[in-house]
Amino acid sequence: MVFDDLSPGYAAIVGVTEPLVALLVIAFLARGIPRVLFIAQLVYWSLSYIARPILLLQVRPVPAFGDSIADTRVANTGYDYNISHILPTVTWSLWIYVAMVFVFVLWQRTRPTEVMLPIQSRNTIATLGATWAITSLVRLYAYFAGQPGRAGEITSAHPYIQFFTDMGSLAAIGLILYFHSSRLPVLVLVFTFAAGGELLWGIATESKTPFLGAVLAAVIRMSAGRVSRGRVAAIVGASIGAIALFSSLQSVKEDANTAILTAGADRSYPLAVQPFLSILRRFDLFASATDVYFLDGRPYIGSGDVLSRMFLNLVPQQLGIQKIQSGTEWANMVRGSSVDMSGVQVSLAEGHFAEGYAVAGYLGVAAESLFVIAMIVLVGKSLASRFLPFIMLGLVFISLPPLFERGALGITETLGKGLQAVAAVSALGVVMWFFSRRSDEPPVLDFPDADSSSAQLINMEREDLR
Repeated sequence: MVFDDLSPGYAAIVGVTEPLVALLVIAFLARGIPRVLFIAQLVYWSLSYIARPILLLQVRPVPAFGDSIADTRVANTGYDYNISHILPTVTWSLWIYVAMVFVFVLWQRTRPTEVMLPIQSRNTIATLGATWAITSLVRLYAYFAGQPGRAGEITSAHPYIQFFTDMGSLAAIGLILYFHSSRLPVLVLVFTFAAGGELLWGIATESKTPFLGAVLAAVIRMSAGRVSRGRVAAIVGASIGAIALFSSLQSVKEDANTAILTAGADRSYPLAVQPFLSILRRFDLFASATDVYFLDGRPYIGSGDVLSRMFLNLVPQQLGIQKIQSGTEWANMVRGSSVDMSGVQVSLAEGHFAEGYAVAGYLGVAAESLFVIAMIVLVGKSLASRFLPFIMLGLVFISLPPLFERGALGITETLGKGLQAVAAVSALGVVMWFFSRRSDEPPVLDFPDADSSSAQLINMEREDLR
């Protein structure tokens, strides 16, 4: 074979690359929003299962305090040996997922083509704008009061503030997806404030989620029409630029102690990759695959427990339901089986491959893959809707990344929390409709350039809606 001369670690990386390439090809055959979400999964998983192992094999860093990339478990008995044993489970899990996506795409292409992003009513756009304005004020208060929260926090000292600041992402992403104007300066201004606000809030909270959600929304909007070579190049270039921008600006928010620890850990890596280490640290599904490998068959929760907890995750905690955070449980039970996690309070992203395999082997992977694809279909249907609560449900899964880095438990946790935000924004929409008493018909838009592709797209969507 061509790859016989590769070391075992690099051969395992090649093995992971093959299903990811197959997923890319199949994803481009998909239609609508699912196509974009499949490609987003590909980006997350490529950074986790290809870029991060390659970095470990190339640098072979010595584990140090403050460095979450170099894993003591992997380094102790050799990066090459351990990577060659960790990644095969990921490879087979990916092939299971790719096969299911292929079946879904075949089914999808037998169905009528749907409008990807329909023109929304004035009331919907006004509700999104009002929500964004209100939550932006709450974010400013939280920041200057020293209460913005941090990524990975188990609990919030100010849950109501946290609730409103999270809703800000839903509103910003909704405006990026649905706001239209015949005046280009207005359009650019709204997009700049929405995306820029998410970037700044991501820096304030030291989280990749807000800005990457805005980038994903922009990609979905750019993909709403025909996918030309120029548009693909623009999407890829914008995505790479966004990731590099976030990585470079992330250091602005680091306090002195964190900056010292990070600088010390970064010195183990070549200068060329140091600007991207903050991003690679946040795409850590390889660590979850490592957790499963070192779990070595020890018991985790059963499949019955997963099903019951998926249902309970949808019930509001205010009704007295006792919930268990799956990310915290993973840290304690799975990673804690091979790493001393005593005294460490953290919630980890486990991914549906790792969670499914830990629960029920490859049968668990297949079950969770089916659930993830079903959720992708639901999100696509939601964003193609003109019913505000359904739209907001789709926005929850664009603003947050559970479809890319969480298992079934984490996805249903997000869904349960998102339903509360859906209810709040929908209530605001009802109030605004009551006071405005305006028609709920799509607005008539006047395009200065009738030959532009965006104008043609919106006009075609309006005709489809009629």
